[in-house]
Amino acid sequence: MAPRDRGWAEAGLTGLGIVGYFALATVWLPSRVLRLPVVAQASRPVADLVGTMVWAAFLVLGMWGLRVAQRRGWI
Repeated sequence: MAPRDRGWAEAGLTGLGIVGYFALATVWLPSRVLRLPVVAQASRPVADLVGTMVWAAFLVLGMWGLRVAQRRGWI
């Protein structure tokens, strides 16, 4: 499928959305999870593992979403 023509505004908003997702999902969310009482009270290796798993899951989800969007011609 051929990519569709985008205006600067639409491309800019799409880019901001992508950056926003990765900022929230791979920076803010793992940090928030690490501050949850159940995780904060766990041992350091367990808390690190939980934080890493949350980070990795949302990173992979975002990369998969980018690939699907690219394949469908959305980006």
